[in-house]
Amino acid sequence: MKNNNKKIRAVFVLVFLFAAVGIVGTKNSDRTPSSQPEQIADLVLPTKKPMSVKLNAPHRKEKSQIDVATQRAPSSADLSADELASLAKMTLTLFNFTQADSRLGDLLQFLEGAGQKPLVVNNSNADTGEMAIVRTGSPLPGTRYFHAQYFSDAGDKGFVQHMSFELKSAPGAMNSAEVAVQNNFPNLPNPSRRTADYIQWDLPNGQILWIKKLAATDLKDNPFNAYTAGDVGTIRVAVELEIHDDQASHNH
Repeated sequence: MKNNNKKIRAVFVLVFLFAAVGIVGTKNSDRTPSSQPEQIADLVLPTKKPMSVKLNAPHRKEKSQIDVATQRAPSSADLSADELASLAKMTLTLFNFTQADSRLGDLLQFLEGAGQKPLVVNNSNADTGEMAIVRTGSPLPGTRYFHAQYFSDAGDKGFVQHMSFELKSAPGAMNSAEVAVQNNFPNLPNPSRRTADYIQWDLPNGQILWIKKLAATDLKDNPFNAYTAGDVGTIRVAVELEIHDDQASHNH
């Protein structure tokens, strides 16, 4: 009888151990990574002639698609303190490097010093001139898809045509972006346009500043960024030259 009791206890111990191992394995398999590779759509520029794409300093890689890293996809969670700090830093970056005296080299040096790993794509075309596109390989928490376009004329004087970044979707993200813009753009005038999902300010030097909550139509067939349905609600903040098209800024 004692032997039978010992056998029964041994069986119960084995069953308990197998159950514990199974629970641990299930918990480990349910964990999601803290980050995932950022996917950027194939780079297609609006030029009349086939372009020759090359990457140059500070990082060089011979391919037309830029592979960079980003944070996890936008979620419904509120913005954290770190993400709000990132928003403030990137908004200030837009202000500082869209000024008339700002140059491409200044932006690259700043992004490199901030650990964002800038990458540059150069495009030369007889019809459009020289254009440099800047992306980042290590965006700040809560942000992604930094994008800057610089054009150079025959005199080799470059100017910013567009500069923007995206902020993860969150309940208060649109309002947080507006507060960051107001804090980091001195003497900002009243908005020239405002809807529930779009705010625009007219800046000096023919520039506009805008914030937009991206809809599904904004994400479709984007030539620069890769999106999924879960990215609806992402916030984009941008400064660009006014192109005198009332709908143009809605399509960026």
